[in-house]
Amino acid sequence: MIHEYAIAPSVLASWANSSRDYREFLREYGLGSPRIISSFPKAKASKLRGYFLTNGPQDIDSIQGQRYIEMVSLISEAFVERPAPTSSDDSWEQMIVSEHGNKPFNVIIADPKLDLAGCVSPSCMYNQGSSWSHERQASVQRQVTPAVELLRNFLRFSTQKVVFIDPYGWTESACNTIRELLKTIVQNRVCSKIPQISLYYKEKIDTRNQYNSSPSASAIQQQIMEGLAVEGLELQVFELKEAVGDDVFHNRCVLTEHGGAFNGHGFGLSDDPAHTDDWFLLERKIYEKKWMQFVDECRFDIATRS
Repeated sequence: MIHEYAIAPSVLASWANSSRDYREFLREYGLGSPRIISSFPKAKASKLRGYFLTNGPQDIDSIQGQRYIEMVSLISEAFVERPAPTSSDDSWEQMIVSEHGNKPFNVIIADPKLDLAGCVSPSCMYNQGSSWSHERQASVQRQVTPAVELLRNFLRFSTQKVVFIDPYGWTESACNTIRELLKTIVQNRVCSKIPQISLYYKEKIDTRNQYNSSPSASAIQQQIMEGLAVEGLELQVFELKEAVGDDVFHNRCVLTEHGGAFNGHGFGLSDDPAHTDDWFLLERKIYEKKWMQFVDECRFDIATRS
């Protein structure tokens, strides 16, 4: 549901000349969108920002210059991290051809269009069937393989945090799905850094006997990690207690530093091809709220038991 984009600085500069293209970029790229810009040809935010500014409009006080700075700031906010190339003397076009042959980007925007799979130019990017076009919603069978394929990029692009949130994340089927998703972390990665993994689920209280019948966080952690041989992978599991006024029970999603996806059913899959789930890409404001709730400051009560 998210895709890594490489955009030539010259294209970004041309968009800054147009009020329509500038506003569309702010709307269609970055957090909450399907299009996340690659850090290439740099790795760190400060160097990426410096690279784009060096290759942008000379007059930074002009309208074009100010628009360009705002677009570069959006890119630096959330990007897919790649290692910087060993040689920085080549042109952007030369570097992108070499890198794309090594670890392909999902989409490249260049003008003129390069003879590379997945490359589009601004003049043809809106054509029918263009690789630029992405859906923000998808309906897939309630089976592991379709779910993994849909969410794969969230995990393989992340180098910071991956957060699974599901009130019923303690069930066997949910644990199996999360284990299969974690296997994709090392598949076709563009950066070797492994993110921190967290799972939040809700305690299950037996209303008749008033005891917690869900497995403990340590038991869930062991169940998911069993047979999962991924070097450097660490999983933290948190059991959330029911508290008055919270909305944890409405959360069934995956979050990373690049955005998030939500569905109404969760990660417990029936494996019945007749059952389907609708997944939605989280809009920026909703994503930021959930990130604040679960990552920046966990606003829910954590259950502690052996």
